[in-house]
Amino acid sequence: TSQRQGRMYGDATRIRNGSLERYIASLRVPGTVSYVLSILDRWELDMAALEAALAGVRKIPALLLWGDRDRAVSLRSGERLVEYFDRAALVVIPGAGHLPHEEVPVAFAGAINGFLGGLSRGERHPIARGPRIVTRNDAA
Repeated sequence: TSQRQGRMYGDATRIRNGSLERYIASLRVPGTVSYVLSILDRWELDMAALEAALAGVRKIPALLLWGDRDRAVSLRSGERLVEYFDRAALVVIPGAGHLPHEEVPVAFAGAINGFLGGLSRGERHPIARGPRIVTRNDAA
């Protein structure tokens, strides 16, 4: 299990002590496994409902943060999702996997703060439309 969870990271050396154990412990909560299986059973229905709901949030500014080594959800999904918004940015963080908030918290927080700062200054596009690549220096 820990090996599979380790694949969620773009770089397994970034896994902090205790991180995987916390994820494993959450799976031991009664009802968790059956709940996850119910999500998988409804996946296609839920994705259709999500797509229908996206029209209602099109004008809300959105920031999508993606690790370029995400093995759980492809970068192509982020590239498609960003197109549903009028004011959105897709920030791709090199070397990060599915959990960039854990792997590269400085880059993750910097992207969020930059986006929110742009909104507070009234910028139409707080981060230029389209993917913004966070460089390795930014991803420390």
